[in-house]
Amino acid sequence: MPWFLIWTLLIVVSVAVMGLLLYSLWLKARDLTEEISRAGDVFERLMERTEELNHALAQAERKREEAKLELTDHVGAKKRVKQLRKERLRRKERWRANHRNTYSRWRSIGADARYDRWRKP
Repeated sequence: MPWFLIWTLLIVVSVAVMGLLLYSLWLKARDLTEEISRAGDVFERLMERTEELNHALAQAERKREEAKLELTDHVGAKKRVKQLRKERLRRKERWRANHRNTYSRWRSIGADARYDRWRKP
């Protein structure tokens, strides 16, 4: 009789342990499928962002190609260089005028430290 109880108890305990293992396995499988689903969503967002970046890169390449000087078109290249020089000269003149105005204001109020430091008494 005691052997019958011992074997019954061993079978019941092993079935309970197997149930706990299967339940644990079920929970881990469910968590894994949820994580795979989240990873799929992240992958979709990554693909969308990659498309946006590729589109922006293509636009930048087109702009660069349009702005590139054609080496065989000497007249066009000379005009473009002349135009760039004029723009640079205009910016430089604007800066010089602004600089000149600032220094004249400083001198008029006596706030130019450069002149105070080296002024001879």
